[in-house]
Amino acid sequence: MRHCGHSGRCNKSLGSNWEAHHAHSIAAGGHDGLSNCVAMCIECHKRTHTYGRS
Repeated sequence: MRHCGHSGRCNKSLGSNWEAHHAHSIAAGGHDGLSNCVAMCIECHKRTHTYGRS
């Protein structure tokens, strides 16, 4: 899978192949509510600086 080249938001057609990204990480005081989530393709999500952290 190729990185879709998003700039702040993933612009790939997601279908069923996506992950939820926390706009503000749980460790930084964020929450699991929808207002704090962004849908991203898996490759874009892996490229965020907080991927894999709580």
